[in-house]
Amino acid sequence: MTTGNSQSTPEAKTSVTYQWQSQYNYSLSNAEIQNLINKELKNLTPVVLKEINGTKQPIVIKKATVVKKPVVVKKAPVTKKPVVTEKAPVKKPVTPPVAQKPATPVTPPVVKEPVKENNESVQVPAAIQQVVDLTNQERAKAGLKALQIDTKLTQSAQAKSQDMKNRNYFSHTSPTYGSPFEQMKSFGVTYKSAAENIAKGQRSATEVVKAWMASSGHRANIMNPSYTHIGVGLSDSGFYWTQQFIGK
Repeated sequence: MTTGNSQSTPEAKTSVTYQWQSQYNYSLSNAEIQNLINKELKNLTPVVLKEINGTKQPIVIKKATVVKKPVVVKKAPVTKKPVVTEKAPVKKPVTPPVAQKPATPVTPPVVKEPVKENNESVQVPAAIQQVVDLTNQERAKAGLKALQIDTKLTQSAQAKSQDMKNRNYFSHTSPTYGSPFEQMKSFGVTYKSAAENIAKGQRSATEVVKAWMASSGHRANIMNPSYTHIGVGLSDSGFYWTQQFIGK
């Protein structure tokens, strides 16, 4: 049995050992042996390459992970609404009933005519009559004579109260009739002296007479001993009161 060993060559970087048995004796030169080895290596090369290629794993190129910058959404500046504190409803102060300053008494020139006393019984609404009665009660306390109701003066006083309500004013001077004394004359009232009290908002005769008596000027008109007759007016709504006094 002949054993042959191959040597490594630059073409084959691996060592291959062949061993065979033969019934024949061969005598080969080294060159012939090298040629056989080279031939076998050439036959093996495709097989080896196929194996190598089969075992190659595909190269996976990993992409670098791209980290996106977070998108910052710019918010528009928000203006906060001012906090509105709800105030509790404020009750309007109740305006106390007003008693206007009394009109300054006017003493007209004395007319040398006999003065006719108005002794007639004048029918007036209950509230008006009550004002007259309360006024006379106050005069009686001071020993003064009671005032008598004068029809024309009552008409004048009633017209004044209604005019104040209708035209929404509160004054002794009327845009319709002028001063109290001009108004009295326009209603045919004659007098030696005269005066006027007005008030607004009092809801009863007692309340309005009390308010007038609490004011020095109004009280002076009520308590004037020179006055002999009275006229009282009250508007149909709004409580506008008028007292007109004359001395005959």
